[in-house]
Amino acid sequence: MNVANQKVPALFFAVFAVTLTLVPQNLPGQASTKPALAVVVDADFAKGDFATLGWVAEGAWEIFTYPTDKNNPGPVARYPARKPAGALTKTFDEIKNPKELVLSLDVGWGWGKADHSHHISFMLLDDRGNGYVFVVARAKGKWAAQWAPVSNNKPPKDKKWAAEDIDTTHPAILDGGGMQRLTVTRDVNGNWTFAGKGWNQGAGAALKFTDTTTTRFTKLVLVGSQNIDELVFNNIMLKAVQGSDYPQNRVSVAAPAYCSEIKGDTSIRVAAPGFKTVTAKCWKQGAGFGADSTVATVALDAEGNGSFVFPGDSYPHGPITIRISGTEGDVRDNCYLQLYNKGGVSWKEGIPKDPPPAAKGMKLVFSDDFTGPLSIGDGPKFTYYDHKPPKGTQDFSSIPFTNHDSPKTPFAQVDSYLRIRASEKLNSAGLISSMGNDGSGIKASAPCYFECRFIAPNAIGTWPAFWLLTTNPDAKEPKSPCDELDIIEGYGGEGPRAPNAGDKYQIVTHFWNQPDVEKAQKGKRVSGSYSMNKAGIPSTWYEAFHTYGCKITETDTIYYCDDIEMARNPTGPTSQKYPFFFLVNLATGGGWPVDLSRYNGVVDMYVDYIRVYQGQ
Repeated sequence: MNVANQKVPALFFAVFAVTLTLVPQNLPGQASTKPALAVVVDADFAKGDFATLGWVAEGAWEIFTYPTDKNNPGPVARYPARKPAGALTKTFDEIKNPKELVLSLDVGWGWGKADHSHHISFMLLDDRGNGYVFVVARAKGKWAAQWAPVSNNKPPKDKKWAAEDIDTTHPAILDGGGMQRLTVTRDVNGNWTFAGKGWNQGAGAALKFTDTTTTRFTKLVLVGSQNIDELVFNNIMLKAVQGSDYPQNRVSVAAPAYCSEIKGDTSIRVAAPGFKTVTAKCWKQGAGFGADSTVATVALDAEGNGSFVFPGDSYPHGPITIRISGTEGDVRDNCYLQLYNKGGVSWKEGIPKDPPPAAKGMKLVFSDDFTGPLSIGDGPKFTYYDHKPPKGTQDFSSIPFTNHDSPKTPFAQVDSYLRIRASEKLNSAGLISSMGNDGSGIKASAPCYFECRFIAPNAIGTWPAFWLLTTNPDAKEPKSPCDELDIIEGYGGEGPRAPNAGDKYQIVTHFWNQPDVEKAQKGKRVSGSYSMNKAGIPSTWYEAFHTYGCKITETDTIYYCDDIEMARNPTGPTSQKYPFFFLVNLATGGGWPVDLSRYNGVVDMYVDYIRVYQGQ
């Protein structure tokens, strides 16, 4: 569960009046008549329309009144150099998948130093801090522009921006220079282009970008830089044409609600603009692994809407995932509708009567099928601790792990399942640890075997996992040896800048703070993606329940899925010496962007049971 640290690149800035235009994708059957633009933001600094918030900038804004002239009338937002960090932020009602959006700003600077970059940056974000950052610079005698997707309010690590050789001769607006204007456009194919009028100096080439992040905007952020002696904004206006609730070429479900309960025949209403048909499938009970069953093929109307009936009583009881897929030419999309089937057929639910083959000759020392009240909290009286020991100081989810005793608890007992929910609205995700802060809890030493049966979500940024840590006495020391066995890490999300796991999940053995062991295990240590299909398992970790296990002996550490060996490596000395405890979590992030907007900000992981065996 090693989380990469993402460093935010410094953003430097230039001078001009800006117009940002997002051109819509015309949906099938939709008239091409251009709707009227509605004003979303009409900033007036005299009224304090913008809020000053901290961000990555190294300077700070202040509201100032310049002498009125044609370039800088009335109150402006001024960004002097060498001030504490700050950014200007304006929030507004959500713009869903805008057909058109125009942002215009007047921008000026005081004279910059010869060795300083002249850049300008602005961001359009949603309420999760995801969206776009646009950076424009004057370089090599002409203007250039680039954009980057923003995740959790941060541009990507090591982004290379447009300008290398900066032209510092452009007249400053504050000294009487003229205004400049640029246009950034999103075309009907989802590409962004920049074509600064009169700025290309004959280059003429538009930059093409692929739309890979949210288009549900709620926030405009203007960022300054201390690399400019003074930067000024004025006359900010944002206009938009509200789009559909559903983006083009993206399959979504209008009803029932994601992660809701159903029973019997249930109508599923689908919205998939840009597609003519969608196919719905769901894993069905049967011999062995069951079968991938086609529920319906749905013909959509001109606006991409359609429906089908899901016969709940013919499918497994409990947590299910309906995969709704659309294909149109080279464009494909999947929606994973998580539901809880209150009816249906009981299929492999609960703890099996027989022990797993890998635990042959071992003694069962712990099992939980979640039929009783949940026991989650801080202290020896609880079965599970709701953070990563010690004291949650190493919690790693971008949506934070939350206490069970909180009103925002991510945990619930549903029939005989533990439900762990990640909610963007509640800002809550969940982890259980079998060891508490005081060292008490469920542990086992080599030879031993751990297993957990669950189903998890496949959404952008979801990060379900079942893993083990050693409990050596010096575990609270940051540099103490520790073995981590990641039995499964399921990185969710499909599309550009997503893991696109398919039938694969991650299995990794870590030997933390043990360079000699790492060296000895080079070429042997398990670390990578492993295919379930190649192992003979036809369904994935997000389509159906599977049992994930790990056996630790004095010689080998062996990873299993549904009693099938997936990988193994030699057991490390720390694993031989110290006992293990287990952790189960539904986290978000893991170095990937997080966007649960398709699923209205809610996804679920269901745990059926956990078993621990101890050898002699």
